[in-house]
Amino acid sequence: MVTVSCNSCGAPLKVGTQVRFVTCQFCNTQLEIKHSDSSIFTEQINRIADNTAQMAQDLEAIKLQNEIERVDREAAADSGQSSGRAGPSGRGGGVIGLGFAIFFAFVCFAMAKTAGGFGAPGLFTLVPVGMGVFAIAAALMAFSKSSDQAERQDDLRRRRDELAEKLAELDKPPKA
Repeated sequence: MVTVSCNSCGAPLKVGTQVRFVTCQFCNTQLEIKHSDSSIFTEQINRIADNTAQMAQDLEAIKLQNEIERVDREAAADSGQSSGRAGPSGRGGGVIGLGFAIFFAFVCFAMAKTAGGFGAPGLFTLVPVGMGVFAIAAALMAFSKSSDQAERQDDLRRRRDELAEKLAELDKPPKA
């Protein structure tokens, strides 16, 4: 038998040398008996549980912060890809590009009609028509891509907001 003191009330407790846990008969505090090379002491189990819970919460906060940083890097990489191209990006840029392509196609078709009206050989009417069709097809593909990219940016923004909200919930003090 050895004597240890209760961490809560300081009462002396007699325990066996092999005992790992004890409840103080005076204050009912649950204690863990710890052995070191030179001493034997007690630690309150509820403090261990509180420390473990705090560590788990801190780990969850770190995971959320890392996920937010990953989403931010993805969003920056996506916006960097779009800004690396010539011309405006995003939904508005896609609409502007589509409008320009339609105008360009209209001009090409007018050139073909004018060339045909003056009796130009077929090649002089075919080339502007081909350019107009190509411009519209390229603009539709670019518009689709810009819409997809804008939608991905919106998804990343929503995901980041969700993660930030979860992180804010973790930072709130627990309700009593």
